Amino acid sequence: MVRNIGIFFAASAVLVFIVVQGCGAAAPGAAIGYSSTVSYGGSGSAYSATMNPDLTFTITRKASTTATTVDLTVTGTFTRLASGILELTVGGSTGAEGPTVGDKAYALDVPGYVMMLKPMSDSGGEIIPMVATGSCPTADFAGTWVMMQDSNTSGNYSTQGLVGSFNYTSATNTGSVGATKYVADGTSSVGSTQSLGALTCTGGVGTFPASGGGTPEMYFTNGGGVIVRVEGGGQSQGIAAVPAAPLTLSSFAGTYVGLAFDEGDSSGATAGTTQPVSVTLDAAGVGTGAVISDVVNNTLSTTMSATIAVSQLSPAVNGALKMVLTPTAGSPQTTVCAAASSLGGTSQNTIFCAGESPSDGSNAKLRSYLLVTKR
Repeated sequence: MVRNIGIFFAASAVLVFIVVQGCGAAAPGAAIGYSSTVSYGGSGSAYSATMNPDLTFTITRKASTTATTVDLTVTGTFTRLASGILELTVGGSTGAEGPTVGDKAYALDVPGYVMMLKPMSDSGGEIIPMVATGSCPTADFAGTWVMMQDSNTSGNYSTQGLVGSFNYTSATNTGSVGATKYVADGTSSVGSTQSLGALTCTGGVGTFPASGGGTPEMYFTNGGGVIVRVEGGGQSQGIAAVPAAPLTLSSFAGTYVGLAFDEGDSSGATAGTTQPVSVTLDAAGVGTGAVISDVVNNTLSTTMSATIAVSQLSPAVNGALKMVLTPTAGSPQTTVCAAASSLGGTSQNTIFCAGESPSDGSNAKLRSYLLVTKR
């Protein structure tokens, strides 16, 4: 059921969309990475969106993917702010549960590959991930995945694996999750390989048979990335996977913009809080981070900041890193990450990390960090 805080800007479950790039002439959007039209579509309630090179967008929603009637349409404009974050402004809407003219949402993106929306309505709500559409896999591939969001309240994230491996074998059209997983402190937890069964896939969107009460839906990109949405059994999970490639720490030097989602912090909403963040790393993986208190002017908080150290796991794992944050006030937090250099052939890196929420004493809530190289 969609939470009524403005169409796609927030939802009770993780919504995953597909991005398709179309043709278009150079226009204002080219300066911010959108030189051609980009269209989106999503599962569950059927959303579609178009981001145009003239910096306008249109969002539509149907009750389901098989429905023929559009029950909500939203139009507006978008721009890239000094912080590197996209700002979407509603210009009009028709239909049920529509947002108000002037409402805004913010997005973190690698244009043409991945986009993640920060819900509107102060800092609350889940992050909504999107990936550039690809085709169904026809060759073997290996990925490194990270748990970004999980509504399960009975897990213990001090011992539960948050990063692991995914493999697809084309000869048998089957997928599997590797036996070795990595917990928040970067140490390994060895279980057993999980077979996902046979893949059913059309147009880059695939499903595996239901497992553990949930049905995994996978959204493949041509760059080797995957976004997974698992619904069922009373829970909702959002998982991101990047190509399982060897990593060189120095290639991650630079400035990043990102979103920090804390499931354990209910100060902004019962679904957790989301804050924009800025991170700078040197060639050794050492740097600083801070909450962006003003995304329009890129003003960084002087009180909500941290020193950061990114390192390889020991031994090194393809597509995986560890990130330790030591806040100016508080205890260090260790997270484990799925990371990619020059994602999908772009000039941008991604670092997606997960760890225990410091706001929750039960170890049953996640805090995730989604970082991309600032454009």
